[in-house]
Amino acid sequence: MTTGTIWIDLTDIYYWKGYLTGIQRVDFNISRRLYDRGLAKFFIYHERSRKFVEADFEPILQRYLTANAPTSLGTVARPSLRLRTKVRLRENYLKIRPETRAWLTPRVKPVAKAVSGKIYHTLYLAKQMRFEATDNSPEVQFTSNDNILVLGGEWGRPNFIDDLGRLRRRVGFKLFHFIHDVIPLNAPQFFGPGHFEISADYFFEAAAQCDALIYNSKSCRNEVEAFCQQVGLPRPQGGIVRLGDETFTEYDPSATPPDTRLTPGNFILCQGTIEMRKNPQLLYYVYKLAHQEGISLPMLAIVGKPGWLTSDVIYAFKHDPEVSGRVAILNGIDDRHSTWLFQNCRYTLFPAIYEGWGLPVAEALVHGKVCLASDADSVQEIAGDLLDYYSPFDARACFELMKRYQDDTVLARKEAEIKARYQVQTWDKTTDEVISVIEQN
Repeated sequence: MTTGTIWIDLTDIYYWKGYLTGIQRVDFNISRRLYDRGLAKFFIYHERSRKFVEADFEPILQRYLTANAPTSLGTVARPSLRLRTKVRLRENYLKIRPETRAWLTPRVKPVAKAVSGKIYHTLYLAKQMRFEATDNSPEVQFTSNDNILVLGGEWGRPNFIDDLGRLRRRVGFKLFHFIHDVIPLNAPQFFGPGHFEISADYFFEAAAQCDALIYNSKSCRNEVEAFCQQVGLPRPQGGIVRLGDETFTEYDPSATPPDTRLTPGNFILCQGTIEMRKNPQLLYYVYKLAHQEGISLPMLAIVGKPGWLTSDVIYAFKHDPEVSGRVAILNGIDDRHSTWLFQNCRYTLFPAIYEGWGLPVAEALVHGKVCLASDADSVQEIAGDLLDYYSPFDARACFELMKRYQDDTVLARKEAEIKARYQVQTWDKTTDEVISVIEQN
């Protein structure tokens, strides 16, 4: 067992809004198990004061349990006011004559971007100030025997890793960082302007400052090591930890679906943030192909909040008359509704171009469901030859696989193979593997 205290950074999930997804699910599940075992303490970083203060995990746990209580079944959160406003503004903007838009866009866009950025920054600082004004938690006094574990995505707080590294050099504790992916470094085209520079600075400091890095896949580790070699850093210590994929929300067969258009066995599920690297555009092309060939594919349920660079494809899904009636885009889905969707879908799709791991693939397999997945390196680590793959750039290949799984016999045979061969990874085992990395370094 480790000597000294394990301190876990809760900043990411403390400020997170809505239901937990992706990185935040990892952060929460590992933190919860270490909390339940009494093996960890917790802290939060204040961006404005640049202090690390002690925090309690219990309020976060209760917030999660309340959000996923049985009473939430049958209700789905409305899209945020920000998203509804953005969609309405875009719809009105597209009604303007093309020649007028061509003249207007370069004149209006810089002003709109500057104003919205200033508003966001003001509100963000106000939120931080409100928190700091009401929080009486003491500043953490780390010791040389402590082990600091960063599980979340803190690259949006550029001072975080610098301040933590400075503290490490002064105090002498050990620092461990979970690396979920380095996609902004290798594929900056999937993110907004300036994201590459912020991420590169953060990952450089994380690799330089930490005693060991924890990876969720071999491909992630290989990419980090390649980055370190490129920038002249020594190969970092660390280990690979497989993410948990068990389901904690018991399936309720009497529950109502989150969308009345979805009926058991008659829809396909695609789960994940709707952003360019997740490749929803490929699914749009697939359903266009199906329409052209007169093939009726099951209803497609895309579940996730809007992310980077996808407003155009979301608009196309909703307004293309050849596609809109076959696609349901859902946001604000809690774990209980998510369980209903996995249990009742015909099969799942995961067309991502680039991934750190691919939790929705593993979660589909836990439910005994087929997942037609892209051949991204990390995705293939999840299930090996158990799944059928296609290039994320080949809509025709994906379409042909979907036509194949229209056959009930083909689908049933693959489901039986999944149930016989797939080994569930519990979050307890994942937590044990994280502890092992800390003990070995």
